[in-house]
Amino acid sequence: MAGAHVIGPPRGGRPLLPFKEMTMPASEIEIHAIVLRLLREGYTALTAAQRRVVDTLMAVC
Repeated sequence: MAGAHVIGPPRGGRPLLPFKEMTMPASEIEIHAIVLRLLREGYTALTAAQRRVVDTLMAVC
């Protein structure tokens, strides 16, 4: 594809993005980035107990 941007590993390094994200459409990656930003912003407002629950859920997912 002419002009297509491919996200690959830097020379001699690890991929910049996990394989799943390398295969996702750009619009889906943008949605993931927005959701992660909102999660990070909301995370700072949680109590310690709520953070433990979120941390546990994130470890499982």
